[in-house]
Amino acid sequence: LWVLANGQMERAFGGATMPITSVALTANGALLAMGSADKSIRIFNVANGAEQKKLENLPNVPKALAFSPDGSRLAAGFGDNAIRVYIVAEAKEEKALTGHGGPVTGLAFAPDGSRIFSSSADKTVRAWTLADSKEVLKLDHPAAVHGLALTKDAARLATAGADKHVRVWTLADGKQALAVATPAEVRSVSFSPDGSRLAAGGADNTVRSFGADGRLIQFNLHEGPVNVVAYHPDGKQVVSAGEDKTARLWASSLVWQYQHGGPVRKAIFSANGQQVVTASDDKTVKLINAADGKEIRSFAGHESPVHSVSISADGNRIASCGADKRVIVFNAADAKPLANVATPAPQQSVALSPDGLKVAVGAGAGGDNLIRVYDVATGQELQTIPGHAGPVTALTFHTDNRTLASTSLDKNALISDVGVLKSLVGHAGAVTSVAFHPNGTQAITGGADKTVRLWDLAMGKELRSFPAGDAITAVAFSREPAPTRVAACSADKTVRIWQLADGKEVLNLPQSAVPRTVAFSADNAKLATGGDDNRVHLWDVATGKELEWYGHAGPVLATTFHPNNTTVVSGSGDKTVGIHTLNAQRVIPALAGPVHGLALTPNASHVLAACEDKTVKLFNLSNGVMDRTFVGHGGPVYSVNVSRNNALVATGGADKMVRVYNFADAKELKAMENPAPVRSVNISPNNAAVAAACLDRTVNVFNINLPANMPQPPEFGKLMQSYAHAGPAQAVAFHSDNLTIYSGSADKTAKAWKLASDAPIKNLAGHGGMVDAVAFSPNGQELASVSHDGTLRVWNVASGAAVRTINAFNQPSPTAIYCLAWSPNGQQIACGSLAKSLKLFNAADGNLIREFKAFHDKDFPKGHKDGVFCVAFTNDGQFLVSGSSDGQIKVWNVADGSVVRQFVDPEITAPQGQPAPERAHRDWVYHLRLSPDGSKLVSVGNVGWLKVWSFADGKLIFSQKLPVGMYSVAMSPNGQLIATANKDGTSFLLKTP
Repeated sequence: LWVLANGQMERAFGGATMPITSVALTANGALLAMGSADKSIRIFNVANGAEQKKLENLPNVPKALAFSPDGSRLAAGFGDNAIRVYIVAEAKEEKALTGHGGPVTGLAFAPDGSRIFSSSADKTVRAWTLADSKEVLKLDHPAAVHGLALTKDAARLATAGADKHVRVWTLADGKQALAVATPAEVRSVSFSPDGSRLAAGGADNTVRSFGADGRLIQFNLHEGPVNVVAYHPDGKQVVSAGEDKTARLWASSLVWQYQHGGPVRKAIFSANGQQVVTASDDKTVKLINAADGKEIRSFAGHESPVHSVSISADGNRIASCGADKRVIVFNAADAKPLANVATPAPQQSVALSPDGLKVAVGAGAGGDNLIRVYDVATGQELQTIPGHAGPVTALTFHTDNRTLASTSLDKNALISDVGVLKSLVGHAGAVTSVAFHPNGTQAITGGADKTVRLWDLAMGKELRSFPAGDAITAVAFSREPAPTRVAACSADKTVRIWQLADGKEVLNLPQSAVPRTVAFSADNAKLATGGDDNRVHLWDVATGKELEWYGHAGPVLATTFHPNNTTVVSGSGDKTVGIHTLNAQRVIPALAGPVHGLALTPNASHVLAACEDKTVKLFNLSNGVMDRTFVGHGGPVYSVNVSRNNALVATGGADKMVRVYNFADAKELKAMENPAPVRSVNISPNNAAVAAACLDRTVNVFNINLPANMPQPPEFGKLMQSYAHAGPAQAVAFHSDNLTIYSGSADKTAKAWKLASDAPIKNLAGHGGMVDAVAFSPNGQELASVSHDGTLRVWNVASGAAVRTINAFNQPSPTAIYCLAWSPNGQQIACGSLAKSLKLFNAADGNLIREFKAFHDKDFPKGHKDGVFCVAFTNDGQFLVSGSSDGQIKVWNVADGSVVRQFVDPEITAPQGQPAPERAHRDWVYHLRLSPDGSKLVSVGNVGWLKVWSFADGKLIFSQKLPVGMYSVAMSPNGQLIATANKDGTSFLLKTP
């Protein structure tokens, strides 16, 4: 179970012994059903992860699951072709639905719970009435059906087919309403909540989103076949999962799409950016809300395709012209015509003066090539402007309401100023595009003669020419108050940017097809282009790198940026207007080599890049400038992280080092060596520790706690803890609790670790000498300790208070106690001392129960002859095992204190003529441990002997002298491994013989 907001796993549901084959949630999200290849279904409480019901030993593997709308029933589709319905509360089968001729692949309940819809490998989809288990509908397909989806009103059903088709059926009549072909077999389908869109996951690694008419809206890529897709309840996001072992959440970059009934000839924003106006061959003009794509108003009146539109600066008036030889000016508020003027010829272009009082139209192909200006209030023709020898392709008014610029296929751009006409002569071919300078004193034009030209409008004089490689298809000024650059599209599949001051080409952007439109963002940092490849491309102007692209189903003929710099509107020959939200905002060139890792500062003002060139670089996100460089690594840097307080930067790299820097000045504070290259680093939320994932399988945690305005403490950079995967560790991250660490590895696992503190959480004071041993009670509520002061003390773990003090070995004088052990039931404590004996005490009251006596040649010849260093209870609590510096290991009967067995190594012999020494070790027995099942005893000694014994008969199984003395020994919970703690600071890990 994952949290979509941050991509973190919230909970795992286990119990199955084989792979999971299907899952389902109740409508209220309270219950989760999980089907497995082990022929089981488990039902969990989502809130706490508790397993509530379990169905085992099912007839076959459950391939599909679905809860009824009220959550009382669970339908399961099986590999044996049957559908079985279970009562959730009783975990009991209620009925079986049979009829499919192949495994069931998908299930869905009708919203009222009365019917179940199923898909199958038998090439059919069927509907069943739950009340009487009857089949009421059968939809035949050409191939196996992998899945299905219902609209919320159960009016339509979509299917995913092995025949590479998505099919939509109307359930009222059982007829196919739509079939959409895809390049590969379809694995899964899902309707958006409003039923207007359909998502499909395919075997070609692709998630596709379609409109209700089957038109492709968007697609996203996995790195393997996509097995499942589902719409988020908000209808704006799609989640998908595939064979690349990932689940992904996609947000639609298409903000909205409006569908005309014919090709869209023009789309423009209103001056405030809140509306979009479109002109279409469907004879209508539309006013659309830019925020949500909903139609505000439709303007009718044309009898033929509408070629162009214009809107006044205040947004109150909209003008349109078309093939019906009419120019119409509408009131934007109520769509009523303010002027409807017949013209002598079809009109290609239209422009409203900013004040909305005049409208200009330019004749199109087959017309008289004239520009006419009309008074909106009266419809009277104010002016006829000759001068063009070809169709007028574009018109635009200057902000002074008096100056009009026009372009034509006659290779000319004209400037008209209240009866004064200026012809901008210079192009050797048709003039295809024009744009005004913001101050109105200049204009640029593009022509079929492969040039862009800058004009002085007052003089009608060409100021500069910008050469291109082919005919110009669109031009645009940059959007500063005083533009510094000009961009142009050309038929050689190139978009170029020149400096306006000197005509120098500063950027050349190759395109995949002929570009038809270009526009700068308001901040001039980005460029939008569109053309015959049916795409809108977004570019970073500083680097020339493509940021992202959006698709249409036809050529992109118009693009423009919203003033907010994050929204682009596009018009296309596919009859649609698209409004797109930018995701990528800037490209920052880090260096020539790869960038291995990134980290944002807490305030998101900067980004740190871990680079191949052995450095970490800090970039300012507002301008892309590099502020500083962190140096010191001896190889590529793989990972970087910054502390929450913005004080420290941690890095890890191929040189096996974790380095910690001061963020403010990039000064290195500490370098911590690891056993292998460091793939990932992460600083804890409290800024006190850094975790490193290493390619030798380890995850290491270092202390980097640095109090403000204080010198670096000695423990800074100290290794706090280390963990190990079964394969190289690849990623690491701290939980917000500062104590939990998550890591991912090439061993295909993600693990959670708990970080132990490197500082005590309690100090238990009271002993008068060195403390030699401690042990927790079996319930963990008490801690026992023994000391050189001869006392045994019992402490309350929660409070740290001393519960009782037992004077175990302090008569006639204190004698050091070296070891202790709790009985398995927690009622007794045994301890051994330098006095050569052991004592057993009642844990509740501290009273002495029994003493296990030391050696005395007459009174007790079986006792230890030297100090007792280690002691352990058997699992049943009936025996004690002890080891001593006399080299002996003894087993004592707890009930009477007698020695019942002594472990003897037959290889240890006495000098000739002397009795056998009956020793287990040549050296002192420092520690011993029973295996978890009690069958073996492991002992270690001070000069390096490690021995394994059969506990039942005392026979020696294994004996080896290791190169160093050992203080302690432990066994893994499964008894298969032995670990030792050694005098030289090392530890051995051995397989149990």
